[in-house]
Amino acid sequence: MTSRIKKALEWMSFFMGATGMGFLLTSVFMTIFHIGRNPLTALAIGVILIGLAVIVMEVVTEKCPRCGSRLVENGKCLICDYTREETLDSQKPSNGQKGGNRYSQD
Repeated sequence: MTSRIKKALEWMSFFMGATGMGFLLTSVFMTIFHIGRNPLTALAIGVILIGLAVIVMEVVTEKCPRCGSRLVENGKCLICDYTREETLDSQKPSNGQKGGNRYSQD
């Protein structure tokens, strides 16, 4: 997927989510103030828009294989600092370092 299409889908997902949230709030205010005929219609439209926004973001954004976060920019996870180039070979100890688990206290 090209970068322009990906960026356009991200923006479309954002606006769909914002519009869905607007419909949800409209439904709440319709219910509270007894305005309009059927607030459930606005509620259903809001839920559908938010659901579609989530589905688009699942397809468009890449996911960190280590922590599962969607906050990945330029191949680097913003949560756990995982990068795509990181392999198991880079975690092997170099000469002079102790081996084993990086969390163990050797």
